[in-house]
Parts: sequence; structure tokens; C-alpha cells
Amino acid sequence: MREKIFKLIGWGGAGLFADFVVSSGLYYFLSMPVVLCGMIGFLFGSLVSYFVYLYVTFAQRKLSFSWVALYRFLKASLFSAVVRVFSLSLLDWLTDLYGVITLVLSIVISSL
Repeated sequence: MREKIFKLIGWGGAGLFADFVVSSGLYYFLSMPVVLCGMIGFLFGSLVSYFVYLYVTFAQRKLSFSWVALYRFLKASLFSAVVRVFSLSLLDWLTDLYGVITLVLSIVISSL
């Protein structure tokens, strides 16, 4: 049981980690707007999560890649994307927080 929980949390966090790395990388190295960085990071993190769940979490089922399944996965993430855009816009507009703090807060809010 302990191994399953560790696997779920560890591999589940891979998408969030990829999201944060891509978002902050775009923000710092390319000086892109924080909202755009957050959305690109969200999309990349969603793709990482899809492939982690496909090939690691559900490996016993021997699922294969499908564009239809990817579309369904991204469609299910649509509400989180709306929350991400709203929280990024609101935090960027109302606060003078540092870019990384804005990104981290929006990742946390949209992950709930």
C-alpha cells in the first residue's frame, strides 16, 4: 500500500514539476508574460501527466497512445486551465508578487 501511495504521489507530481520548470524557464529566460508562461507550462505539464499515466500508472493495462484519448484527457483538464488563466490574470493584475510566486500560487490553485 505504501508503495502505491508513493508511486501515485511521485508520478502524479511529475506533471506539476514539468509545469513549474517550463513556466519559470519561459518567464526567466525568454521574459515572456507570466500568464502566457503559465498556460504553456500548464499544457506541457498536462501532456507529461497524460504520458506518465498512460505508460507508468496504468502500465498493467497495456494501453496504447490514442489521439482521441489525449483529446479527452485535455478536455477534462479544461476547467483547471480556466482556473489557471483566471488565477494568473488576477494575481498578476492585483498584486506585485514576484513572477515565480505568481506561478507557484496559480499552480497550487489550479491543482486543487
